[in-house]
Amino acid sequence: MKDFFALRGQFGALALSLCLASVGLAQVPTTQLTSIFPPGGKQGTAVEIAVAGLDQDDAATLVFSHPGITAAAKMTTPTELEKVAKPVAGAFTVTIAADVPPGMYEVRTVGRFGQSNPRLFVVSALNELIDVHTNGAPDKAVDVPVGSVFSGRVDANTYDHLKVPLKAGERVIIDCLAQRLQSRLDATMVLMNPAGKELARAKDTVGSDPVIDFTAPSEGFYVLKVYDNVYGGGPDYFYRVSITPRAYVDFVFPPSAPAGSNNPFTIYGRNLPGGQ
Repeated sequence: MKDFFALRGQFGALALSLCLASVGLAQVPTTQLTSIFPPGGKQGTAVEIAVAGLDQDDAATLVFSHPGITAAAKMTTPTELEKVAKPVAGAFTVTIAADVPPGMYEVRTVGRFGQSNPRLFVVSALNELIDVHTNGAPDKAVDVPVGSVFSGRVDANTYDHLKVPLKAGERVIIDCLAQRLQSRLDATMVLMNPAGKELARAKDTVGSDPVIDFTAPSEGFYVLKVYDNVYGGGPDYFYRVSITPRAYVDFVFPPSAPAGSNNPFTIYGRNLPGGQ
């Protein structure tokens, strides 16, 4: 009988130890990256970015999936009280080499609790413009010339306004990257003529991201309105709108082929040049 009670006591102690261990493991913090802004930059430039997330203690390092993209933490200015410069929380200078191909790359933060989940960072060959939160009304729309990309963030219950100068007959592709950048923004775009009349509206063109293919009927400044479909907003509601006359590929058919094959493919899209 004594052996039975002793054995039962040992099993109870073991079960308690396992429960405590599982609780301890569940409470271990993990570095999490929720947003990076602006979410991209131009080849051959340096861009100031801010990152946000959870459990970012001592997160003074960014790691990119391309070696040509590097980051350095911004440092505080030494003072009489703090003579040694320290990293500014969430602030980095990202340098993009001129030979980094345009595209999407992964970025992670590294801190006290390890390496974070990946987020996406876009490298482009276009001129980059960054939102400064002054374009909440049509008369305060920020100028975005053709051949540029604008990085913005939508606040709750508001609209962002961009002003695009177009010539008569000029065709542009207006592409909003949001869902494709892991943003929470469910974007809608509305394009209005200089008199404020709606000419085009887009939503859910590529996934939940909108794309507008537009040819200007006359010369003037056209206003583009960007907002969340359910009027949400905040730091995680970021986007990149590119306005270009370049070719735009909608899809390729057939969509796949065996490795090493030499099959014909047909590209479907807009502004596509002739080719073979």
